[in-house]
Amino acid sequence: MVRPWPPMTFRCKSCGWQTTTQGSSDAMRVGIDVFVECPTCDSEAIDRREATRAEILWARMRPKR
Repeated sequence: MVRPWPPMTFRCKSCGWQTTTQGSSDAMRVGIDVFVECPTCDSEAIDRREATRAEILWARMRPKR
């Protein structure tokens, strides 16, 4: 059985950009499910950690793009 990735929060150390991804499938897509560089400032200084319950709730309430 395939197990999806846990929700993750990504934060840019340079500009402060932040997003929480849901981890909805086993296939991670760069720029949608996982971030290796900041989409705002193109910096590669990204922190990644498991999302808190509040961040998960906020991400679910956020309108989809």
